[in-house]
Amino acid sequence: MFEHFVLAAIDVWKNSPTFYAALLGAAIAVTGILAQRKTSREKNSLDFEAAYKRNDKILEAWDVVLGIYKKRAEEPVAIYGTQEKVGTVEAKALQTIFNEWERCANAVNHKIYDDKYLYRVFGSTLIFLDTNFEPYMEECRKTNPRFYRNMKWLALTWRVRRAHEDHENDHDKHGMDLRICNRQAEVCEEYCKINKYHRKTFRSAKKAVKAIRVKR
Repeated sequence: MFEHFVLAAIDVWKNSPTFYAALLGAAIAVTGILAQRKTSREKNSLDFEAAYKRNDKILEAWDVVLGIYKKRAEEPVAIYGTQEKVGTVEAKALQTIFNEWERCANAVNHKIYDDKYLYRVFGSTLIFLDTNFEPYMEECRKTNPRFYRNMKWLALTWRVRRAHEDHENDHDKHGMDLRICNRQAEVCEEYCKINKYHRKTFRSAKKAVKAIRVKR
C-alpha cells in the first residue's frame, strides 16, 4: 500500500514537476488566510472590549441593571420583559445590555469575535446575566421565541466551560453545574435548534453530564 503511494508520488513528480510546488504554495496561502482570520478575530474582540467598557450608555444601563438585581426579591426581574413595563427606565436598561450581548454572541457564533479571548475578559459578566436574569429572557421569549438565542447559546457554552474549570476534581459540584446547564439547554432547545452551533452546545453539555455519571 505504502509502496503504491510512493510510486504514484514519484510518477506525479515526473509528469507534473510543478504540482508539488503549487501544492506547497496553496498550503502556505491557506495557512496565511487562517492566521489572518485569527488576527482579525482578536482585533475585533479588542475593539469590542474597548467600546463596551467606554460606552457611557452601557455603563449607565449597568447601574440600573445592578439596581434591579439588588431589588429582585421585591420586584421579580421577569416583570421588565412584559409589555406593561417595556417603556420603563429599567426595561430600556436591560434591553441595552442584553441587545449588546446578543450582538456580541452573534459575532462569536459567526467567528467574527474570538470566543476564548472574550471568555477570559467577560466570562463572569455573561454568566452573571444568564444565571440571574433568565426569568427576564423567558418573559421576552413569550413575545418572540428567538429573543436572545445567541446570547443564551454563548452563556451556556461559557457556563459549561466554567464548570470544567471550577470543579475539575469535584465530581459532585461539576455534575450539578452541568446538569443545570443541561436542563436549561433542553428548555431552550426548541427555539434554538435551527442553529447547529446551539445543538452542538447542548450535546456537549449532555455528554459531559453523562461522563460525570460514568466516572462516579
